[in-house]
Amino acid sequence: MKKILFVCTGNTCRSPMAQALFMKYLSTYSKHEAYEVISAGIFAHAGNPVSLETSLLLQKEEGIDLSSHQSQCIDTDMVQGADLILTMTREHKNFIINQYPLPDGKEIHTLSEYVGQNHEDIIDPIGGGLESYRECLQQMRGLIHMLVKKIMEFDK
Repeated sequence: MKKILFVCTGNTCRSPMAQALFMKYLSTYSKHEAYEVISAGIFAHAGNPVSLETSLLLQKEEGIDLSSHQSQCIDTDMVQGADLILTMTREHKNFIINQYPLPDGKEIHTLSEYVGQNHEDIIDPIGGGLESYRECLQQMRGLIHMLVKKIMEFDK
């Protein structure tokens, strides 16, 4: 089983959104059971739910229920156990590289760089209102579709 770890700051918006979209889009492929997908935040407070805006948008626009999500802070075991770490920003990526020992061959990228989108950071919707969350979701959808396609092509 391959483990993918999505990372953002607080694990209440972007990384749970990426995890949920990835699992939904991946489920249409026969090899979807070969992946374990988790999310975490570099400064997360354990046990927080997703933001209200994230929950509302994913439920309304994607039919995804994230009511059971509880945030978690990234730790050494997560970093060591993941086959692929995908961060929402370059800052998240640099933080992990500087804070955790990465074994040889460990893959860590921003989500956008991994799918070939010029190192574009995923916008942080916190404090921006529902439209900021919708913009983040739109950006995330495109990147996650590219990610699933890339992984499925790679896994042939």
